[in-house]
Amino acid sequence: MSVHDDHRTLIKPLRDALQSCDAQQAKKAIMDIFAPDAKIRLQHPFREGLSDNTRHLEEGVFFGDHNFVAFTGWPSGTATHSGDGFLGLAPTGKRITRCSLDFWRVEDGLVRECWVMVDVIDLYRQLGVDVFARMDALTQGMAA
Repeated sequence: MSVHDDHRTLIKPLRDALQSCDAQQAKKAIMDIFAPDAKIRLQHPFREGLSDNTRHLEEGVFFGDHNFVAFTGWPSGTATHSGDGFLGLAPTGKRITRCSLDFWRVEDGLVRECWVMVDVIDLYRQLGVDVFARMDALTQGMAA
């Protein structure tokens, strides 16, 4: 078995918890596989402003090299814009897709870092916000 296979096996309980959207199972997986001093960069607004989260792990791809394993999918999940809103926008009830790239750095058999990057500009687009038009308008205002 390769180092990459070992890392994929380590991440599997978290992957399964995310797939099932089981918060208790995810919490247990995090406690089991993350080092106590791990740097976890997760977006709490995702949990507060999006509901009915579904991960598309079977449609994505896991890959890695050395001490890193990663996952991406296009899309990697779907959710409903609800709760207390998200990204500064009042809840719309719209169903959105999420494109993301998750990285885990493994050391001594535990996850030491977790990074999740999300295509936020695409999320805004789905919620009816043209980020580039707003930036252009701000720039035009500054030039005047």
